[in-house]
Amino acid sequence: MARISAKQREENKTRFDNIIFNALMTGEWHKVSYQYIADQAGVNTRSTIQGYYPHDIDFIAAIQGKVLPVFMSYLNFESLDSFVTSWTESLEEAKFLNIVSMLTGNMNANAHALSIKGVSTLVEKIYALWGDEGYLAIELLLGRTLLHIAGIRKQSL
Repeated sequence: MARISAKQREENKTRFDNIIFNALMTGEWHKVSYQYIADQAGVNTRSTIQGYYPHDIDFIAAIQGKVLPVFMSYLNFESLDSFVTSWTESLEEAKFLNIVSMLTGNMNANAHALSIKGVSTLVEKIYALWGDEGYLAIELLLGRTLLHIAGIRKQSL
């Protein structure tokens, strides 16, 4: 089996990480798998990808540090009202909704620490800014987001 240089390995990892990040941004997070990455990268075998991501859950590490800045760019932190409004309006933005869907979709018994950290960082920031009112707003917004993702609208009830 041919060995690759450390430089080539790093270039490959960056390319694979970008494929994963782009899948998230374009609403294809649910498609991310060893085969998906191999196909997108033009790599012949899934085992090549497994050398970079030993477990499926490691795909989340590929987007570490890239997601939060995109997510936060949609939000207005000038006041609690502006925050709630910006979040609600951002539910109509595909990238924002893709990120929220990924974060909430990874909240289960096998949740990756990075998903939990992302949500925790946001909650801590909101709590630091607006205390209990901010925490209640996050609870409201996460519920609103879940209903939006499910396609449940008050008008249709």
